[in-house]
Amino acid sequence: HWHAIRRRQPYINPRTGHRVNPRPAALNSIRLESFVADAFELSKSAIGLLVEPDAEWAYIKTLRPPYDAQSAVYTLHTLHYSWILQSGGRFEQGEYVDKGGRG
Repeated sequence: HWHAIRRRQPYINPRTGHRVNPRPAALNSIRLESFVADAFELSKSAIGLLVEPDAEWAYIKTLRPPYDAQSAVYTLHTLHYSWILQSGGRFEQGEYVDKGGRG
């Protein structure tokens, strides 16, 4: 399921080879996006949770930090790791302990 998002996008003029920045009101391109919620119609059930967005939000938008998939996994991993520690859990040092590759 795709959503068409009209947007302003700079481009290269093929005749001159120069970059063209369209005026702000010119929506000259369409970006196709798919949202996580679109998957709900494909599942048999879904669960919603009320969460603190500042603590539990992990945005994925680019291939590089800070909005890449690895950063999102690290953010949520760190959150879940803290929950375990706060509830009295502990981790032993060893080769099977995964700290998200960041310390």
